[in-house]
Amino acid sequence: MSSLTNPSQLILRNQTYFDLEHLVVVGLPADDLAHRLLEGVTGHVTALTKDLNAYQYLLPRARGDRFSLSFEPLLSTQFAHDVDGVLIFLQKSKALTDFWLDMVMSFLPSGAPVWLVGENDEGIKSWKKRLKHSFTAVRSVDNARHCGLLEACEPVANSADFSLESRFENFAVSAGAVKMNIASLPGVFSHGRLDQGTRLLLESLNSPPSGKVLDFGCGAGVISAYMHHLPGRRHYT
Repeated sequence: MSSLTNPSQLILRNQTYFDLEHLVVVGLPADDLAHRLLEGVTGHVTALTKDLNAYQYLLPRARGDRFSLSFEPLLSTQFAHDVDGVLIFLQKSKALTDFWLDMVMSFLPSGAPVWLVGENDEGIKSWKKRLKHSFTAVRSVDNARHCGLLEACEPVANSADFSLESRFENFAVSAGAVKMNIASLPGVFSHGRLDQGTRLLLESLNSPPSGKVLDFGCGAGVISAYMHHLPGRRHYT
């Protein structure tokens, strides 16, 4: 059995909070937390991960009617069971965590709690104050293993108009004679802007590289889009 991450260990240390019929988990890591919860007090787990390695590790364990797994920007809200609570794993990207919180608040039933778990070096301590902008009741549940677990209840308002399309951020990129419009979602590297390192690379890339080029899982795809506009370009995917 895979060892548990520190945040997952903190969840199991407080397992009684997750004595629920249906728990939604957002940002589930590549460990056996879901399996351990299902062995214990939780009836069903619906999980979302944005990490391909986590998805590949978890997918063989997600077969069956008690554990469903998604590798998508958003969770489908066509749940097989009523949602009793939501657990979110904190991300280093505040924009992504905010994005996930808004998504969760768009389907969160009245009275269902939201838990946020994360490591101290990811900034979990600052989130107690941030959550108070969205929830009336926020408290610390536990702190251990250099991690914190927060609980938030009673949303100030639901994000009923939440949609993926409204969360894209568009920005212009100019390098040499090439001008492009790029769109990105929270969680993508350098969301909403061109980072300085990529800008320097584009300015020095005057001709398409020879041979086969693979640009996969590389943020918003700025480099491959730029090469597509270069004279003498080949077909890039």
